[in-house]
Amino acid sequence: MRLKKNMKFGNNISIFFSLFFFIFNTSFAENKISNEIGSLETSDRIFYKEHTLTNIKISGQVNDYLKGSKLTIMITDPDGISNGSQIFPTENKNYETFHLVDRNSPLGEYEISASYNGKIIGSIFFELVHIIDKP
Repeated sequence: MRLKKNMKFGNNISIFFSLFFFIFNTSFAENKISNEIGSLETSDRIFYKEHTLTNIKISGQVNDYLKGSKLTIMITDPDGISNGSQIFPTENKNYETFHLVDRNSPLGEYEISASYNGKIIGSIFFELVHIIDKP
């Protein structure tokens, strides 16, 4: 009987730590990532929604440049709506594109994911908050 009680306690601890790491990783997500395929980043983690248009720069590198291979960028807004684009990295392995934020863009967390030549680079996140919340 005591063994079952300890197993139950152990399950609760496992659930707690799993939840803790999920919340920690989601709340403090980075605005850059890299792996053996390449890198992906934005200039900031938090952007402010203003009455004018704002360009968010998305950039990075690919580690193994292949002429004619496309990089796919997917941006998912807080409402779950995804938009994608494909671009070609330069011969020096760099790339950059921009995401336009306007007054109709929803507030909240956005996810940017990138893949190159069918291989996943990864995902980063940024937060769009109202300009009145700017410190």
